[in-house]
Amino acid sequence: MSDSELLVTALSGLVGLLPEPGDLVEPLHRVIDSATDALDLAGCAVLLVADGYSGVVTATPAALADVALSQRSSERGPALDALRHGEPVAVADVREHHSA
Repeated sequence: MSDSELLVTALSGLVGLLPEPGDLVEPLHRVIDSATDALDLAGCAVLLVADGYSGVVTATPAALADVALSQRSSERGPALDALRHGEPVAVADVREHHSA
């Protein structure tokens, strides 16, 4: 089974976890845990963008939230590149990409 098939399978199991209004953190944390495991990632974060505001909803490990917030404040980094271009951005080391 490919990585993408593993991820789809993992995320499909989360469909029944639709949150109560206003409670996205726990279901999204489960999504990033599944994505991190399925894709063998060192970490994952969810950055929510709506109405011109963006903020980190959840991250694992927790220190990754600081990296995502740093990208938002500096307006540079792979998360913002992905948003701007509408395509995933994979980097081996976000610290190297962020400083470029």
